[in-house]
Amino acid sequence: MFDVIEETEKPNNPDFWRLFYKDFSAETLSCVTPETSLQRIILTYLKGGNNMGSGKAILLFDGEKTVD
Repeated sequence: MFDVIEETEKPNNPDFWRLFYKDFSAETLSCVTPETSLQRIILTYLKGGNNMGSGKAILLFDGEKTVD
């Protein structure tokens, strides 16, 4: 639905605290206990050597109205 126009990988995972309420470090990965499915997925992703990041996207539409 959206067209990604920019994505940036951030090896220091600055938004890690938003999910786990702790600052990111290699040691933290082994100390946090996931309580939600999102936390489990992100923790597995990071333990696999991946990084979090950010991105920008836009939604393009033609301006025509449709009526169902």
